[in-house]
Amino acid sequence: MPGPVFAAGLVLALAGLVRGRFRDRATLLFTLSAVTVLIPAAAFGSFDWRYQLPQLSLIPVAAVLGVKRLSA
Repeated sequence: MPGPVFAAGLVLALAGLVRGRFRDRATLLFTLSAVTVLIPAAAFGSFDWRYQLPQLSLIPVAAVLGVKRLSA
């Protein structure tokens, strides 16, 4: 998946969290997990696809939960 799709997913997840005032624990869990896995690999290591694999499962779930929160 292209990087902008992941970025859009994170934006949707964060928007859902802000709208829900950080009360939705599932959205918070998936969003923080995605960011927690992404930041150290980007900050301290050279780019390697193996560090991006958790994003394939965390960001889409966080985005769907964020959209659910935005539509509610």
